[in-house]
Amino acid sequence: MKNSLVKHAKDVAKQKGFAINKLLYQADYYTKDHPRNVIYDGIYQGNKAVLKVYSDPRVTDEPISLTAFNKANKSTILKAPAVFAYEIESPHTGWMIVEQLPEGGHFFKTPLSLQSRDEFLSVYKEYKKNFPKKPTRPLRLAEYLPAEEFHHARIIRWFELAHNKEAASKEQVLAPSEFIPRYLKALSLIEREFKGRKMEWIHGHFKPAELYKASNNTYYLLDFAHTHLFPEGYELAFMIWAELLKQGADYKKSYSEWRESIFEWVLVLEPIAKELGIKRYSDYMRAALTERTLGTLLADVTATDEKPHSKKEKIARLYHLLDDLS
Repeated sequence: MKNSLVKHAKDVAKQKGFAINKLLYQADYYTKDHPRNVIYDGIYQGNKAVLKVYSDPRVTDEPISLTAFNKANKSTILKAPAVFAYEIESPHTGWMIVEQLPEGGHFFKTPLSLQSRDEFLSVYKEYKKNFPKKPTRPLRLAEYLPAEEFHHARIIRWFELAHNKEAASKEQVLAPSEFIPRYLKALSLIEREFKGRKMEWIHGHFKPAELYKASNNTYYLLDFAHTHLFPEGYELAFMIWAELLKQGADYKKSYSEWRESIFEWVLVLEPIAKELGIKRYSDYMRAALTERTLGTLLADVTATDEKPHSKKEKIARLYHLLDDLS
């Protein structure tokens, strides 16, 4: 499957006159047999440019979302790459050729230092001021769901990923007697706390790896493949997930140190949540982190190609966090 995506990228490059230089990045949808995108740098119509070809199980229209942000954005310090050409081939597949990032800069990396975290959050505030407040395309069916049901639908999808992975590998890492009671309790908490909360139009993937700082102190936001209506404040818990929970995060700390880092973020984000108008912040974040922890358990750990013994170690830690949150 990965070879077919690479072949398609080379076909697009040939057809559109994009001269490939080198492969920059390739991403998978949880497992190596499900490639999600390939990204090349090169030259397009005399400009340094990047070609991204994607095939995503999720519905996405990244070129349109990126173009809409560029049209609405008034910030003098936060930008996104200009779109030179694109084609949306289906709700799941397509390609785009965009401006190459300026040389000499760097991406933000996790774990963030205290100084980098302050800078990252200041850029987040700038993004919130300049991102479109209303949807820039017709809404999809799931975006009409109430906030609690939106979360529930996504969790069911992650549950199916984990279920299918365990069936295919014939290796059970989620012991039903331990997982199912926690799962049902977590769903109940999420439903109770998100009921009645509003949905908001957001980038959907605001994290350090998607933010590039150029040498002239201009910032570039990337990856508009997840722009969507989400329950209010979704990005706050998402930041914590990106820093401390997701696949590839540092699980080497003791549980107490790791937990302390999570709740330090909760405290740091509280003033921003207040600015965003999020009510009952403590209860809200408890439920939001529960949603992120379930997603990590099901999709980022169980549904991946990681070795079973490593999965079980992470699962035990995530169970501990779920118990603390409940």
